[in-house]
Amino acid sequence: MAKFLPIIGEIYTTIESGILITTAGAAKVCGDDKVARQLANSAGKSWKEYSETNVLAAPINMVVHENKRDYKKVKELEDSYLSAASSCADGIPVVGHVKGVVHYAMGDVDKGNRSMEASTRGVAVLGAGIVTGGLGAGVAAGAAAGIGAGVAYDATATIVDDAVNGEGATLHGSIALARAEKMNTKEFVGGILGIAGDGLTGAGGAQVGKNIRTPINGQSTLQNACKNSKGRRGTGSGNRTATKVTMEDAKATKKAQGALNKQISYAPCENAYSATYQKSVGHSGLNNKEMRKQKLENLGYPSKNAAERPRGYGIPSHLQTR
Repeated sequence: MAKFLPIIGEIYTTIESGILITTAGAAKVCGDDKVARQLANSAGKSWKEYSETNVLAAPINMVVHENKRDYKKVKELEDSYLSAASSCADGIPVVGHVKGVVHYAMGDVDKGNRSMEASTRGVAVLGAGIVTGGLGAGVAAGAAAGIGAGVAYDATATIVDDAVNGEGATLHGSIALARAEKMNTKEFVGGILGIAGDGLTGAGGAQVGKNIRTPINGQSTLQNACKNSKGRRGTGSGNRTATKVTMEDAKATKKAQGALNKQISYAPCENAYSATYQKSVGHSGLNNKEMRKQKLENLGYPSKNAAERPRGYGIPSHLQTR
């Protein structure tokens, strides 16, 4: 599944091949040339498998072999690619369950079981991380929860398989590492990386859980604040919170200021010159302009513009004060 995905596939294959090459070097230093060659070959096979199953690399590989007219290899690559895509879908929660139902409906019980098991395991690992994060724990705790959930699921699946199939049962997932002597190095490294993948999934789930927890906590805090405010409403201002009193005072001040401004806008120009209606200190210039326009003919201004801006156009001589 991991090698099918872009970016993740490259990272996974690089780590896997790096571990195999490092182990091969250690075996060479210890004088075990046979094991060193096997490990080196396994590292090469990791990249070969990547080129045949990755969502980006496999199509390019198909085009290369098709240009070489190697149609048999193209068919093999198509089968590997589709198998990898199917395995990737199996591990996605819900998607794998739907896929399993489809397999059951088509009579393919084995594929249905694989899809259901892989998808349910993904739900367990991711769910453990989400719950951990939802409880307020960090991503490290989520990673531990994801690994624990994966191991617990593998142990349960192994027990059930053993009860149903007896000697034909197999060890599932991380439990197979308990019999590492029966695994080749590539399978062993794959098992270790699988556990690391569970940790990363759990950590991601923990972050999701924390993101869910944050708005829920904020809403709860707001609801509690509103409830407390309603409880204090009938007890007088002495029991109200400082924040509420401050907000009410600010509202009252704003309302009073608005009323005052309105009064000032329409206040009579008591100190204006009675003849010219020129603006006096503390009075509305706009009001004076309107009055001058209305008295245009009586005061002798030549135009409305002159009445509105007498300083620019000049005040009629009979209105000038000496």
